[in-house]
Amino acid sequence: MDTNKSVTIPVETVGQAYLEILRARGIKYFFGNSGTDFGPIIDALAKFAADKKPIRCRLRCRMSSSR
Repeated sequence: MDTNKSVTIPVETVGQAYLEILRARGIKYFFGNSGTDFGPIIDALAKFAADKKPIRCRLRCRMSSSR
């Protein structure tokens, strides 16, 4: 990807913009640790799936114990 080239991609949310930037830079896999601030990324991944845009995602979910 030419880093000096400007590209406009229509998005509705910051989460979608973030994933589109990763895709434009050739990132094929996204590893995330879900939490309360991760909602917009999950929404963007759902939108990508609905739009049939290729992106692979691996989420690591950590459960906390109150023991």
